[in-house]
Amino acid sequence: MPKNKSLVRQVQETINKKLRIGESKYSAKQEGVSHEGVYSWNTYKCYLTKGCAFVKWAKEHHDCHTLAGARAYVDAYLQMHIVTKTTNKINANN
Repeated sequence: MPKNKSLVRQVQETINKKLRIGESKYSAKQEGVSHEGVYSWNTYKCYLTKGCAFVKWAKEHHDCHTLAGARAYVDAYLQMHIVTKTTNKINANN
């Protein structure tokens, strides 16, 4: 039985499938499909960084070994990492 790819590699391959570098995002917006692709290297790097941080957290805290298994913990991760302006103000005052 083949070994699973690392979580980071799974994230990278998933994002790579969405790469649309060199294609017109403007045209995609007009067609209503701009949300289906990544049109900028900066966006790609951001998504990859954030995605890798999530799967590393999922592996550490929930022993996930596949991206499909980690998806169940997205809400918990976001709840832990969403910082509102109010929270920032409270933290700054302490």
